[in-house]
Amino acid sequence: MNLGAKPWILATWFAGAILIAVGVSLTDRSILFALSPVVLMVMVGGAAYAFAMITGQRWAMALLLVVSVTLFSTELRTESYADRGGGYDLISVIKLGVFALGFLGGVILLPQSYNRLFTMPGLFLLIYLGWALLTAPMSLAPIYSMAMAFGFAAWMLFACGLSVRFNHKEVMILVLLALSVFLLGSLLFYAFIPELGRFESFGMARLTGMAATPNEAGQMGALYLVTLFAFYVEDGFREIVERVWLRRWIFISSGMALAVLVMAQSRGAIGSCILAIAAGYIQRIRVAWIALLATLVLIPIGVALVLASPAPVSMFDEQASGLTRSGDTAELTSFAGRQNIWIFASGKIAESPIMGYGYGVGGRIIADGYRTRWGETTSSAHNAFIQTSLDLGFVGAFFFAGVFIWGMIAFFRHPAPFRDSMFVIVLLTCLLESGTSKAASTLALLWFISLLASENANHRDEDQPQMGRDE
Repeated sequence: MNLGAKPWILATWFAGAILIAVGVSLTDRSILFALSPVVLMVMVGGAAYAFAMITGQRWAMALLLVVSVTLFSTELRTESYADRGGGYDLISVIKLGVFALGFLGGVILLPQSYNRLFTMPGLFLLIYLGWALLTAPMSLAPIYSMAMAFGFAAWMLFACGLSVRFNHKEVMILVLLALSVFLLGSLLFYAFIPELGRFESFGMARLTGMAATPNEAGQMGALYLVTLFAFYVEDGFREIVERVWLRRWIFISSGMALAVLVMAQSRGAIGSCILAIAAGYIQRIRVAWIALLATLVLIPIGVALVLASPAPVSMFDEQASGLTRSGDTAELTSFAGRQNIWIFASGKIAESPIMGYGYGVGGRIIADGYRTRWGETTSSAHNAFIQTSLDLGFVGAFFFAGVFIWGMIAFFRHPAPFRDSMFVIVLLTCLLESGTSKAASTLALLWFISLLASENANHRDEDQPQMGRDE
């Protein structure tokens, strides 16, 4: 088989490997550790992956998607690594290698997928990436910012490559299968390894599973249900009518997703899931506009009626406290303590409003200077737009917000259930969590897939070239 002369692929791979080596060295402050078996494993695995990609084997990209979703949803910290001061574990090291594999696969398929980068969301993301790279040398941690920008580029190219190897509905099937692995693992952790799979909060044992927090675990359950409903709305089950095992597994996994969502007790994940599923059913612009206008009118009226109500304040406090875990209404009015973080982060943004502190560095700024009311630390601004402003200033936040503005316009003008449902859940998550401001997350990967691997999917599934199918 003639693979063609592609020395640029090899050169790109080794350049990525060098960057990975530098990134890994940060976890142990030793370049010798970076050149040890972890990078060697990535190089060997990358060589096999590259060969499979060049020879058109679709399983390679499908497997990488499953591994990526599971791995980037997993945040199990080991004491030995945490004690070394880097705050990383072996999983974090491997994540850098997976970034490299995603980058490599995207580069291999770039001649067929580059047009995806020149769609409107692709252009916004490219400009955002360019700004991240431009400001990296001035970052408080230049190498770290470059590594995070590399991860951002890897997910973009990988998402574009998926559109070459798979059609739109196949992409959704892969996302469902990938998320189901994490859901199964999380339930097993909750049942058999409670010290890792559970989080005690105000007398409640919330599920964390393989995630870092219950909110992130609930988010994975919500993402599965949202993708499943979009798959159903787009009549995707016809694609698997002869695959009985796949239909059964999707049915079983939907139960696992619902269990994870409920047991994680994440109010944000449950709310965003419900709203995103509703958005997936909206097919006509007229209905969408009516829903939007009704929301804009009814919510202010409802708030005004509550404020003007003669009922005593104590009655309101009593009802509101039922929505909190601690029983304190301050938890509700401060968005579970997020308001204080937003105020702290806003003060730091004011000190460097244009350039920010460097891509991915904002988390360190918060961790070093902020403590919650319980004396705990956090590296998240709990708002992706604030986090982005902290990282890349108002310029980066503008390009980041541009993707969502385009998503809102597309929601009304060109309905597409998967893209629109993902847009809603990502937007709502970004209002309460760091969300897609961090490249090293499953949410960011699925967001890129919904933007770049399903753009205009309604009009191209029939003509989608099925390149590189396994014979």
